[in-house]
Amino acid sequence: MAEKYHFEKAYIDYLDAITEKYGIENDIGNYSTINLSKLKSKEKHEIIDWLSKMVEKGIITEKQFQEVKK
Repeated sequence: MAEKYHFEKAYIDYLDAITEKYGIENDIGNYSTINLSKLKSKEKHEIIDWLSKMVEKGIITEKQFQEVKK
């Protein structure tokens, strides 16, 4: 739904769900709370890829993306 209809809330909801799935704290709007350093490579890349899509679609800024602890 997020990608097909460019529905901003769906992008955010998916990010919220995937971080919850991997036990990552996520305060939406404060991307510095997302710390991916303890995840396995595959899990980390899954979240990073999603955040990259959010940057491409203008949902988050490059600065917000860079705040994520990788």
